Amino acid sequence: MAKIFKAGVVGMGGIGNTHANCIKNDPLAELVAVCDVRRERADDAAAKFGVPAYYSLKDMLTAHPEIEVVHVTTSGFENGSWHYDPTIEALDMGRHVLVEKPISNSIEEARDMVAFARSKGLYLGCDLNHYFS
Repeated sequence: MAKIFKAGVVGMGGIGNTHANCIKNDPLAELVAVCDVRRERADDAAAKFGVPAYYSLKDMLTAHPEIEVVHVTTSGFENGSWHYDPTIEALDMGRHVLVEKPISNSIEEARDMVAFARSKGLYLGCDLNHYFS
């Protein structure tokens, strides 16, 4: 029997909802919870996907130790400047991370994220869905 990966999503804008929908529709994954600092976004996504809403990543991961991977889909300047803090926080709490593209707008932050994941023995992936387009 295949392993079912338990996931949480932080950043419930358009891309976060796309990730949550993909997780919900993947027989090898289970969406456990969603998180956004904008309460309305978190609440709307929670209602849509039938999972609990959280407004801080730490609260979500503390409440759900079964979450194995965190999808970081936060926005920011050019859609990458708000990836660093939640990625480091999730890794520090022992979770693997799939971060949306770009990994960061700062090469120094990107290098730090990769080095921190390596030091923790965790996976850090970057979702680059336009590779072949």
